[in-house]
Amino acid sequence: MGRSASNRCDSLGVRDLGVGLGSASSSACPKVHGCDGPAPVTRPLSFPDVERLVVDYLSARPELSGVPVVVTLPGGFDGTASTVLVTRVGGVYAVDDRLDRALVRVDAYGPDKTGAHQLALTVRGLLWAMPVTDVAEERGPHWLPDTPHNHAARYMARYQLTVPVQS
Repeated sequence: MGRSASNRCDSLGVRDLGVGLGSASSSACPKVHGCDGPAPVTRPLSFPDVERLVVDYLSARPELSGVPVVVTLPGGFDGTASTVLVTRVGGVYAVDDRLDRALVRVDAYGPDKTGAHQLALTVRGLLWAMPVTDVAEERGPHWLPDTPHNHAARYMARYQLTVPVQS
């Protein structure tokens, strides 16, 4: 059953603005305006903690044995120890597929540029084998010394990790 432009949600622009449960590409309607759309999802969605998934996965890998994998640098961090910092920096929820496409930044610190680079390459290889729906590299490892931490040797990279969302 198609929608006509005369129903209340369409005339208010709910779908066009992406307000409520629907979006421009969705037929869902919040039903608060009396239109004829399908009933809304009544259970809240459960989004996975992608930072925690990455930390747990990398921490369990023997290739990173002895290397802290964290979401926050430890107090007193001076940039000389090998460390992997994981930060979610954005992403998008794919409504139709119920997938979270998370953008994750990974900072690989080492005692020097060579050590940081090797750590970044190891993490890079491991993330491609991570058991998620999909992995894409948004920006490969690149050199960027960490000025606030005594110009610590650091390589950064950004990945898109796609994971299912539960309801």
